[in-house]
Amino acid sequence: MKKSLNFGLALASLLSLQPILAQESLGTSETEFIIPQKHHFMAGYSPGIPFYQLGSRALVNRDADQFRLKNSGSIGTINLGYEYRVSRSFSMGITGYYSHFSSLGTMIEDSSNLESTARYTINRFRVQARFNYLFKVSDPDLDIYIGCAVGTNKRFNSLFINEVRSDDSELPIILTLPFSMRAYFGMRYTIYRNLGLHIEFGFGGPTATFGINYRF
Repeated sequence: MKKSLNFGLALASLLSLQPILAQESLGTSETEFIIPQKHHFMAGYSPGIPFYQLGSRALVNRDADQFRLKNSGSIGTINLGYEYRVSRSFSMGITGYYSHFSSLGTMIEDSSNLESTARYTINRFRVQARFNYLFKVSDPDLDIYIGCAVGTNKRFNSLFINEVRSDDSELPIILTLPFSMRAYFGMRYTIYRNLGLHIEFGFGGPTATFGINYRF
């Protein structure tokens, strides 16, 4: 009888401790993944590629007019973005990109073989959803990550013949996908309070981007 009573008291004590242990375990798990600054605003820039030549191949339009475009220029790519850190290892966000390209050359009309000066410009806008995996590092001011992004791809093209804007039906035929994708690797480091610098390398967009970020 005495042994049964002792066993019952021990069992009751154990059951009474279970809610406390569960709360402590839950608190430890949640604390482990608390990130003091979950929000990131980013602004970046990627220089234009000097050797990019839109006219490295012959282009034609719907009227079979031929284009030879050279000396392409670019202001580079400007981007603005926001990210939310879901956990210690994952973040997600959205980024918008703007880039401008221009080319100079000639257009030869198919019907008359007349050669004219041509200037062709491209204004490209992309908005992408980003998904990042962040590597575990000991320095709280440093983020090292890889990720992928997918989103829209919109281009506004303009053609000027002898400095007079032409109808859109005369634009060179260039394949444009309705969506954009990107894979990348990047690093960012907080240098003063919440302000930091970042650099990112990727495929499907700017090859190298650098800029500033603010976390809070």
